[in-house]
Amino acid sequence: MTNSNLSIIQRVQDLLLWMLPRLSNLPRDRRYGLGLRIESTLYDLLEYLIEARYAGQGIEALDRANARLELLRCQVRLLTDLELLDQRRFQHVSGLINEIGVELGAWRRYRKDRERSDETAKQPVAADRGVGQSGARAPSRPRREALQGECPFV
Repeated sequence: MTNSNLSIIQRVQDLLLWMLPRLSNLPRDRRYGLGLRIESTLYDLLEYLIEARYAGQGIEALDRANARLELLRCQVRLLTDLELLDQRRFQHVSGLINEIGVELGAWRRYRKDRERSDETAKQPVAADRGVGQSGARAPSRPRREALQGECPFV
């Protein structure tokens, strides 16, 4: 996933470079409110992706990045609803965000699959689970008759 990791980080950087000039051209009352929040969301998204790339099990960072990406979608929609971003630019930025979302989803699935395979690799082998040399399985719990004198619930 190394190439994909670099690709998604590059896409977020490209999105950031595309958005910054547009955010700086917002009217003053929107630039220091919504504009700064969008800029902060983009920086957070980039930060979480870089954390996930260098973390051993970065699924938490990927989940945070996914939440930031969803927040960014809402903020860009709000820009359009306030008529601060025209439809052509909205379609362009939405396409960029969706491409990032596709790559992020693939990366999250890859990490989750890796975690599952690591967990199954740690499970005990057949010899440790009570299988004898003959291949017959040993009883997993004592028989009921053996417990009757000791356990009040049987």
